[in-house]
Amino acid sequence: MIRTTSMILLASLVASCGGETRNSSSSDARKKGAAVNLDVTTSQEFAKKHTDFKSYWFRGQAELNRFELQQSRYGELHEGEAVMVFVTEPFLPDKQVKQDFGNDPSVQVLKNNFYRRFYTGVYPYSIMTSTFTPALTAGPTIKLTQTVQEWCGHVFAQLNLNDARDGFDATSYSYFQAEGDEKLALPGTLLEDDLYTRIRLGPDTLPTGQIDILPSVTYLRLAHKKWTVRQATATLSDPGQSDFSDAPVRTYKIEYTNPDRVLAIHFEAAFPYRVVGFEDTYEAIFNPEGGQPEKLTTVGRLTKSIMLDYWTKNGTADAAWRDALGLVQ
Repeated sequence: MIRTTSMILLASLVASCGGETRNSSSSDARKKGAAVNLDVTTSQEFAKKHTDFKSYWFRGQAELNRFELQQSRYGELHEGEAVMVFVTEPFLPDKQVKQDFGNDPSVQVLKNNFYRRFYTGVYPYSIMTSTFTPALTAGPTIKLTQTVQEWCGHVFAQLNLNDARDGFDATSYSYFQAEGDEKLALPGTLLEDDLYTRIRLGPDTLPTGQIDILPSVTYLRLAHKKWTVRQATATLSDPGQSDFSDAPVRTYKIEYTNPDRVLAIHFEAAFPYRVVGFEDTYEAIFNPEGGQPEKLTTVGRLTKSIMLDYWTKNGTADAAWRDALGLVQ
């Protein structure tokens, strides 16, 4: 395991997501009734000044990415939005939690909080998946968690790396009778959910050809599928033009055969390899008109990307940052 690179780096990162962190300028603005003076830095602008991995990712800020979303559910596409929050932080590999204090050996991880929200008729779905992938050395993702909330109820899943047997321990809780509470022992394998962090760490390390992979927990949850490793074919395109971005784009594609499903992740060909879109095509889970379900494609399209220490922006006046990111949900 990697030790924290420096105490200065640790101090700058431990403050992230602190429960009681307050921004003094925001507090003053609230008291005076003044608007927050937004100094918005886009990730494109940031990347021009910070052209290598450590300079970009270890400056105490997170990369916030807002996506316009069309989500497949109940045989239709529903409008919504998604956010990917990429940030580095020190992580305790034994307890598998973020290091907030102490001198225990830690590793630096690149975390992706992938949040999506959409409405199906009158009620909303909120889904967030968090992955924690070592940032400074090669190795499997250490932890994955997911929560799904909607008006029928909520479900929770967690996957933890088990070094002793070179695999993952998974727990899943659901209000559905057929799923209930489950504990699973999974083999060591590639996780679809950590492909986004792996792209950011360096896309040329992505496996291609015939692979074994655990499908996205979001897909498995919404489709009510079992947590089983499946075979797929993976391809990585050369840089080219795309309607997802004006910059050259590469696409990492996963093609499953059982069941038939195709995931395509589009990202900028140049560092820092921003994810600019994703497409997930599979048979609709529910067909309101009966008969054979048709295939629908969930699509996420990047609309805004900014750098921000968002954990300090938790006052009422800081709601202006939502406008800066283009959030509508």
